[in-house]
Amino acid sequence: MKVFLVDDDALLRMTIKITLTRERDIEIIGEANDGFNAIEKIKMYPPDLCLIDVDMPGISGIEVIRVLREDFPQMKILLLSNYNDESTIKNAFKLGADGYVLKTVNDSELVKIIRSLSNGGSIESSYFVNPSIDF
Repeated sequence: MKVFLVDDDALLRMTIKITLTRERDIEIIGEANDGFNAIEKIKMYPPDLCLIDVDMPGISGIEVIRVLREDFPQMKILLLSNYNDESTIKNAFKLGADGYVLKTVNDSELVKIIRSLSNGGSIESSYFVNPSIDF
């Protein structure tokens, strides 16, 4: 599975990249530190799944979803965030996020969530919010 990372925190991106590159079935094909660069790079080399931070300079991860959904309706989009508020989560799903993960997630749980989302399986995790949640 080809994954693209988007987060303005270079240390977090590096940590996630190290975690995911240990997995034989996951390939990091690109990364960006803001929404504008992410859109440009993803349009050139579309991944199977994007892991996108909500709060970034330029345009937010939520806006990145809106733009990507126009061109890549089948791409899996997983938001990664410190925000656990209903408004942010609802807006992410309204614009087409496939899932929402809290940044407090541990390495093995993140890998499990990414694999399950990519394979269309159900995800049971206290760190994951799925689009069918009722608020």
